[in-house]
Amino acid sequence: MVLCPHCGELPPREVVWYNEAYRKPGFPLAPVCPVCKVCGAEVAAGQKQYNGRVLILNGTCGSGKTSVAVELMQKHGFHALCR
Repeated sequence: MVLCPHCGELPPREVVWYNEAYRKPGFPLAPVCPVCKVCGAEVAAGQKQYNGRVLILNGTCGSGKTSVAVELMQKHGFHALCR
């Protein structure tokens, strides 16, 4: 379920999930920033259950979070979400 504060419940095809404008140079994924295609408002996506583990990378600017995420994606097939 995807909920827009202005348009109400939306089908996933009416949502832009990744914002290419925020992509870091050389990083293979654009940040997740779901917005409504109709009005442009940020939307809230419902939670899904995944069979797996989540690794959260946290740190200050320039500490290497992006570099670690890229290595994990390339060497181990991890999926990355940036926010």
